[in-house]
This record gives sequence, structure tokens and C-alpha cells, in this order.
Amino acid sequence: MCVMRRKNYEKFKIIKNIFFRVTVLIFAYCFCIQSVLASTPQITTYRVNFTRYPQEKSLWCWVASAECSGKHIDPESEQTQSSVVEAIKGSIINTRGTPTEIASACMLFAFPKQIYNAFYRKYSFTVFKVEIMNDRIPIATAGYYNEDNVRASGHATPIIMT
Repeated sequence: MCVMRRKNYEKFKIIKNIFFRVTVLIFAYCFCIQSVLASTPQITTYRVNFTRYPQEKSLWCWVASAECSGKHIDPESEQTQSSVVEAIKGSIINTRGTPTEIASACMLFAFPKQIYNAFYRKYSFTVFKVEIMNDRIPIATAGYYNEDNVRASGHATPIIMT
């Protein structure tokens, strides 16, 4: 009889322990996790069909970025990085491009479907967001300047948000 009570008592302890743990988890979910989920803002996603085009030359990040942006607007464009560099620079040379040349390159890839502008100032996150929401791919540039405040080097890259 005593052995039977002991087994029942052990089962009771196990059930009580499980019940206590489940109760704690339910309270944690209701008061902690659920409140965090309820206060999380809805996130709207926008999907951009984006094709990456690698640089054909070591200093052609600017024209590769322009190809990504321009061919996003006009995927049927027959322009190549070499043809665009030749049209802008006068010959096919491995050299850097300015923001104005990037805008010109984008227009050559997307002509006549899109007008591009170069801006020599900081862009806010909102501007990038609006551009992408309107199915356009902006290009960000960063420059390195020498002691005479002349741009010596830099990089350009298309901006998409995922």
C-alpha cells in the first residue's frame, strides 16, 4: 500500500511540475511576448527585380552600377559597359566616373525611358525609399578627396532594400 502511495505521489509531483511550467510559459507569452508582437509596427515590403552586372574593368563600378539601374528600367537595352564608357569618355579606358557621368551612363542604358540626375549632396533614407518604391534603383557614391579637396577616388553602388 505504501509503495502505491509513493508511485501516485511521484506521478502527482511530475504532473504538478509540468502544470507549473506550462502556466509560467502561458503567462510569459501573454504578458511579455504577446505585448511585444502587438506593439511591433507592420512592415511593408517591396520587391525589386534586380539584376547584378559585374564590372568589366577594375575602375568601372560607376558604369556597372549604371547598367544595373538603367537596365532595370529597360531590360532590352543593347548597350554594354564598353559602349557606354566610349560614348562618355571618348574611348574605352579603365577610369573612374563622376556622379554626372554615372547619370549620363544610366540614361544611355535606359534611353529614352528614364531621365537621371546627379546630386552632389547627402540623400536621406526617405529619398532612397521613395525611389525604390517607385521602381527605380538609385546609385550611391562615396568619394575620397586629396588635400586640395579634389576627388581622388571613390566607389559607386546601386541601392536596393531587401
